Amino acid sequence: MPPNDAHKKQVVPLDLDHKGRHYKGLAVPRKLSCHEGVCFELDVTLNNEQLGLIHCTEHGWKMDHVKDQGLVDAIGKQIFLWYE
Repeated sequence: MPPNDAHKKQVVPLDLDHKGRHYKGLAVPRKLSCHEGVCFELDVTLNNEQLGLIHCTEHGWKMDHVKDQGLVDAIGKQIFLWYE
């Protein structure tokens, strides 16, 4: 967990398991999507594969190019915990 709000605009580390597979990577905030230290759009890379942008919406986390909503939700949960 970052020591203060200034770190919340930095890269979010990702480390999760989903459907028997381990994923490790990062989510890079898009600076223009940040408001009061929280970023709502991040560029996600897992296991050295660039997956695209994840967006926080009023209906949950969304990614255009990832069909597995469970994986999107797991990534979103890690991002949410970073900003807690």
